[in-house]
Amino acid sequence: MATITFCYKTDVPFNEEYYRNKHLTWCNEVLKPLGMQRYQVTKFLQAMDGSKPPYQLTTTLYFESRAALQSVLQSEVSQEGLKDLVNFYEGVPEIFLGEVVYQ
Repeated sequence: MATITFCYKTDVPFNEEYYRNKHLTWCNEVLKPLGMQRYQVTKFLQAMDGSKPPYQLTTTLYFESRAALQSVLQSEVSQEGLKDLVNFYEGVPEIFLGEVVYQ
C-alpha cells in the first residue's frame, strides 16, 4: 500500500472546519475512484517532552498501489487538490511519499 502524507506546521493558520467539511469530502469523492483506500488525520497535542510539536496536523492518504498513487500525482486531479490549499492553510505543507511495510 502506497501513502502520501501532508504535514501542516504548528503556528501556521489552518482552517480545520473547511478542511474537514470541504477538502476531505473532495478527497473521498474524487480520489476513492482513483485508488485511494482511506485517509487518516492526526492532530498533535504535544511532543513527548511537553513542548509544542512541529506539526499541528498530518494527513495520510492510503492508495492500493504505488501505480495508483503515481497516476493521481501525475494527473490534473492532484493539481486541483493542491490549489485548494489556500482555502485552509496559509503555508506550504511538507509532503512525503511512503509505503506501508508493517501493519
